[in-house]
Amino acid sequence: NLAAIWQTVENTILAEDGLDVQSGKSWIELIDLESWTKMYLMEEIFANGDACFISQYFYYDGGENDGKIYAGPIWDFDHAMGTRKTWALTIPNSFYANRLNVKDGFDSPWFYYLYQKEEFYERMLEEYEKVFLPALELLRNVTIQTYAQQIECAASMDYVRWSVESHG
Repeated sequence: NLAAIWQTVENTILAEDGLDVQSGKSWIELIDLESWTKMYLMEEIFANGDACFISQYFYYDGGENDGKIYAGPIWDFDHAMGTRKTWALTIPNSFYANRLNVKDGFDSPWFYYLYQKEEFYERMLEEYEKVFLPALELLRNVTIQTYAQQIECAASMDYVRWSVESHG
């Protein structure tokens, strides 16, 4: 039952020792560390206001494979990079994905608790240095204007579709 699997994953993430009391499994056995750290970094770097709130995808790779929960695909960044006024924009050192701001049962504290776990934190730093930093430098130095031009029409239609009054 997928709901039970998700509950076990959440139990391990929220547990201080990282273990689910009923199954005895560790969070690191249940999630794909690489995909979760990459999602965390995407949400933080691009300041996604929807991080751990709505529009998040995860999938279960059960069956004959490893039986882990994967984060992704990443999507829905219309509340990112300062495009909308969000609570965190008023606090320069705030986190987006790593926030313990569970309100109305919508926000998820998963990344907040994972960030406290040494294995997650170390892997996140490795992914940042190995994958994200070089990509961000390339984006800054070479390609950002090209991408802006490529998505200009789609961005305009997003504003029309979602009835956004201001463009930033």
